[in-house]
Amino acid sequence: MVRGRHCRDRGLNVTASFWLAFKVALRSRGVRLKDRSRIGAALRRRLLRQPLSFVWPPRG
Repeated sequence: MVRGRHCRDRGLNVTASFWLAFKVALRSRGVRLKDRSRIGAALRRRLLRQPLSFVWPPRG
């Protein structure tokens, strides 16, 4: 039980850290809010369809 909670918390921390860094990067590059929403939606779709693609690079 404790181990599962630890993994879940770590995953939440990684997700929150990525999202905040991504948000700051888009804002610093002057990406419009409408485009940020589209990019975020595309990332969420990919995360649901191909979650391992965020961890391992594609085979070349």
